[in-house]
Amino acid sequence: MTLVEHYSLEAIKNQKTMETLTIPNQAVILAGGFGNRMSEASNPFHCKSLIEIGGQSLLGHLLDSLKEAGIENFVFKANDHCFDRVKAIIESKNLKNWKLVEGVSGFKDTPYFVRDLLHERFFLVCGHHFITSTHLKKMLGASKTATNVISLFSNSQYPLDKDRRIMYENGNFKRITIHDEGLPAEYLYARNPYIVEKNIAYMTHADDFKHTFSYYMYKSWENGISMKGVEADMPPEFDYDHEL
Repeated sequence: MTLVEHYSLEAIKNQKTMETLTIPNQAVILAGGFGNRMSEASNPFHCKSLIEIGGQSLLGHLLDSLKEAGIENFVFKANDHCFDRVKAIIESKNLKNWKLVEGVSGFKDTPYFVRDLLHERFFLVCGHHFITSTHLKKMLGASKTATNVISLFSNSQYPLDKDRRIMYENGNFKRITIHDEGLPAEYLYARNPYIVEKNIAYMTHADDFKHTFSYYMYKSWENGISMKGVEADMPPEFDYDHEL
């Protein structure tokens, strides 16, 4: 039995019934990305979450959406180069419960890095991702009947520059590569933001962070953990190779 299978089976043992799933009320926000491929004019603070659009930072927009969706508990991770500015944005939003952690861990290992602060299920989002409150509310609605929830994006509208991806079709997920024969021109693929169970963080750590969170969510689904996809009403996180 692989580590992924072990952790998935353990989750099955502990999974609550569909009738008793509790809507998550915590967001884990990664707010320390550098954005080194962006120009000084677009990214003056060398932190993607601090890029300003429409009069405030991307992190500020995200927090407004999360609050509007009803999220009250927050865990932030920021690097030392942007820690103070991120903290100032957080304090300006009058959040009820929050914790800001300094560290250099990346996207995959951050939830394990802050494991002592995690709820049983939580939003995992990037601080530079402009996410609408409508999408967040739909994800919370899906969390009533699915342990894990993943966002879906249109391949034709938002082409993904990755060889491997998880395709969604007719209520099912399938791991594919862009070289597979017979792929339709239009399909939905899975990407963050996520609602995930804490067990996913332990799975990624046990497997030495070899894959993205989408992969471990998919493997959990294969092993019987319920997962739903929610089509996004906004683009995926922006392409860092281009200017905003």
